[in-house]
Amino acid sequence: KEFVGKNYRPQLQDYCREVERSATLTAEKRRREHQLLWLKRNYVVPHLNVPILEDIRPQSLGYPSLAVQVKEMIELLAPAAAEIEQNPKQRAGCLNPESKALFPVETPVSLRFQAVMRRIIRPETGDFRVLDQATNRGLLFCSLAILSTLDYLLSVPKNVLYQREQRFLYRSSGHDDKPIYNVPLRNTAGLLKKLNDLQPPEAAENEWPERLQELYGPFLAQEELRKRISAFNEDQIPFAVIAFRLVEGDEQTFEALLKATKVPEQILRAQADGGFLLILPGTVAFEAEESARRFLNAAAQVRPPLSAAAFVLPFQKNWTLERLLALPERGWSLAREIPPQILGVWTPTTQNFEFRTDLPTTHVLRPYVPAEGADS
Repeated sequence: KEFVGKNYRPQLQDYCREVERSATLTAEKRRREHQLLWLKRNYVVPHLNVPILEDIRPQSLGYPSLAVQVKEMIELLAPAAAEIEQNPKQRAGCLNPESKALFPVETPVSLRFQAVMRRIIRPETGDFRVLDQATNRGLLFCSLAILSTLDYLLSVPKNVLYQREQRFLYRSSGHDDKPIYNVPLRNTAGLLKKLNDLQPPEAAENEWPERLQELYGPFLAQEELRKRISAFNEDQIPFAVIAFRLVEGDEQTFEALLKATKVPEQILRAQADGGFLLILPGTVAFEAEESARRFLNAAAQVRPPLSAAAFVLPFQKNWTLERLLALPERGWSLAREIPPQILGVWTPTTQNFEFRTDLPTTHVLRPYVPAEGADS
C-alpha cells in the first residue's frame, strides 16, 4: 500500500494521462517514464535494466526495497522453521506449531491462507475428505513458500519477471497503445477452491508435513552453516562444505548415493537449485577433497553412471554466509566446458577454484547446437 498506493500509482496515472493526450514521445513523457522505471528498480525489482539519464534522480522513499524486506522476513522465519524440524521437543521460535492457526481479524489475506491450507483428498473409493492443515506449522510453511517464491522472482535475474518483454508501463487492450484503467475483479477465493478441488493424484500421499524438508532444506542448511561459522569465529573450529550438482543421470539415484556415501557426522542438505550441500564439521581442505573424490568415483561406477560436479569450499576467515553460498555457482560457471566428473577445490592463494584432472570421465549426452550462420 505504501509503495503502490501512495507513490507509484499516482505517478503512473499522470504518465498515462500524458500518453492519452499525446501519441508522440515528448521529453516530459520520457522523463516521467524513466522516473517510474527507477522507482520500480529501487523498490521492487532490483535487477531491472533502466536507462541512465543525467537529469533523473532516483526518488528516495525512506524504506528498503521489497526484495530486501523479503530476505529479512525469510531470515526471521527460517530459524523457527528449522528449529521445528530439527528439535521438535525443544522450541523457542514457535512454541505451539501444532495448534490451530487463528486469524482474529478476517481479511482477504487470511481467507486466502485458510483456503490454501485446506486440501481436498479423493481416495479411490470416489468419496472425498477435507484435510485441514491450518496449524501454526502450516502457516509457517505457507509464509516461507510465498516468501521463497517472491525472493526468487525479485532477486534472480534469469526468471520470467525480468526476461519477458514489457512494451508499456501500463495495461493496454492490445489493439492500441492507450492505457486501460479498470479490469474485471478476480475471484481469488473461487480460484483457490478450484485448484484445491483439482489436486494431483499424489497429493493424498504426499501431504505437507512430509514435504516440509523440500521447502526447508535450504533454510536448514543456512542455519547449520551459521552455527559452523559462529563456532569458527569463536573457537577456530574448522569446517568445509562440498557443493554437489548432478550433470546427467537419475536424480533419485544421485541423492541416494550421496546419503549412502557420506559419513554420519556429515550433514547433507538439498538446495533450491537442485544441488546438495554437504557440510563437514571439523574438516580441513584435503579431508573434504577426499570425501568429494570418494563420491565422484562411486558415481562413475553406477550403471548407468552418474555425471556429477563437486566444489570443495574450506571455510576461510572473514567469509560471510552469503559469500560461502555464492561460490558454488561461480565454480559451476567456470566448469561448463570440463567433462564430468568435475572436482573443483577453492584455493585461498589464487582466490579461485583449481580443477583436478585425475578423476574418471563419464559420458554426457550434450544437445547439438549448430554454429552461428549454419543450417539447423
